[in-house]
Amino acid sequence: MDFIKKNKLYIGLAGCALMLIAVFLPFATVKFFGLEQSVSFVEGWEGKFILALSVVSGLLLWFKKEKYSLISTGIILLLDIYAMINLKSQLKGFSSLAHLGIGPWFILIGVVAAAGVVVLQILEEKGKIK
Repeated sequence: MDFIKKNKLYIGLAGCALMLIAVFLPFATVKFFGLEQSVSFVEGWEGKFILALSVVSGLLLWFKKEKYSLISTGIILLLDIYAMINLKSQLKGFSSLAHLGIGPWFILIGVVAAAGVVVLQILEEKGKIK
């Protein structure tokens, strides 16, 4: 726990960087008759929004406005979940052909890192964690 307390800024920034990188990783892969096509988050509006919000979250963490960064990381989480659910609904009968890539899962890990250190800091300030 001491490691997290000492390095919470860097862990939060690493989470923001992971979200930033994950936007460029494969979001979904579609396999059809031996052909395979991958798409990344950055090709859709959600990815561009997540890209911008991950930069905003990182800047808020850097400038010690941690509590406000929870808003942007929360929006990123909602957009990621929305995109994951929306993928299956857009493909309707072909949903068995599409599989989630590594991008959305890395975004979730980044959100946990970026928001987790802020939640730990809030709990520490209130005296619930020593």
